Amino acid sequence: MQRVTLGESGLAVSPVAFGTWQLSPRFWGEQSKEDAIAAMKLAFNEGINFFDTADAYGDGYAETVLGEAIRDLPRDELVIATKVFNHFNPDASRYPDLSPPHIVQRCEASLKRLGVETIDLYLLHSCDELTPLADVAETLGRLREQGKIRTLGVSNHTVEQLRAQRRFGP
Repeated sequence: MQRVTLGESGLAVSPVAFGTWQLSPRFWGEQSKEDAIAAMKLAFNEGINFFDTADAYGDGYAETVLGEAIRDLPRDELVIATKVFNHFNPDASRYPDLSPPHIVQRCEASLKRLGVETIDLYLLHSCDELTPLADVAETLGRLREQGKIRTLGVSNHTVEQLRAQRRFGP
C-alpha cells in the first residue's frame, strides 16, 4: 500500500488508519479481543501501518489490545498514535487534565500498555482550558527530547484552540 506523509510530522503512513475506538465497551459494548487482534494483524498484512488509539478508549483497554496485536510485528514499519486528556477517577468519572505531571504519567502508562519505547504520534485528545498552553507545550517537548514521543498533534480542537496551541510549539 502506498504511503503518504502525515502533515509536517515526517511520518510515512498508510492513507487508511486502523482506529480502535470500538474497543470502548462503554460506547460499543463488549468486543472480542481475539477478533480485534486478528483484524489488526490482517490490516497490517494488507498494508495498513497507521494505528490510532487513545488512553480513553476503554480506559486503556484499546491500547492494551493494540499492544498485544503489534507485539510480533516489525516496530519500524508501524506508526502508532495515541491520545491524552482525561484524568480517570476510581469511580470511573473523568475530568480534563493536561497538567504536566498528568501528561507524563499518562504517557508512561500508554507506553507500557502499548509495549513500545516511543509513541510515534502523541495527540492532545481535546483542549484543557485550565492548564496553561506553555506548560503543555514544555511537557510535550521534554517527552520528545526524552525519546518517549516522536511527534505531536491535536485532536478535537477548534481552529482557535489550534492556533493558540501552535503559538507555544514545540
